[in-house]
Amino acid sequence: MKNIPILILLLLCAAQAFYSQDATGDVKVKNGWDYYSEGNYRESLEALQTEKRYFPDRVNIYVISGWNYRELKEFNNMEATSLEGLKYQPTDFRLLRNLGEAYYYQGKFSDSARAFETYLKYKYQPKNDAYMPTAYYYLGVCYLNLKQYRKADICFSYSKYYTPNNSQTILFLAECKENLAEYDKAYKLYEESLRIRPNNTKGLEGLNRLKNKITKAN
Repeated sequence: MKNIPILILLLLCAAQAFYSQDATGDVKVKNGWDYYSEGNYRESLEALQTEKRYFPDRVNIYVISGWNYRELKEFNNMEATSLEGLKYQPTDFRLLRNLGEAYYYQGKFSDSARAFETYLKYKYQPKNDAYMPTAYYYLGVCYLNLKQYRKADICFSYSKYYTPNNSQTILFLAECKENLAEYDKAYKLYEESLRIRPNNTKGLEGLNRLKNKITKAN
């Protein structure tokens, strides 16, 4: 009976050792993906830097590094690591998506538009890609800032088709229609945005602006 506590302690130690090992019996060392999935972004970047020294052409290193930098809001580093990865695989849609977002959040709308255009070229699978409406949203914002309203109109219309209750997309689409002098369509879109988000400032301002424009046009 005196040996029972010792036996229990030995069993607990054995269980701890077992669960720290993988299926082959080897102790599992965390990699960049493990740290990223846990939300430990700095640790993930350190692990990926170590991995890159041995496998510099492994594209996943640059993809996951970009995701880490996005979470850390270090968009200049996200841009740099994406460009580095694209030297090894110029058509990797994940790198192109990361690059487009990195440019977007730095206000580099012309560069972002080119990156997302290339992304769509290599990843045009609207029925299978849940990110597609977001890509068109980003691209629409880029075109809007570049004053390419017809292109922005097309992008926001596509994004709205797949996310019909996104009030921000609707507001941007209304802004495009307004800049294209399609006032009736713009007015209806501002109204739609207010049905989704009552009393939103941009929607109310848009309606007031268009009341004057429609009156003058008639």
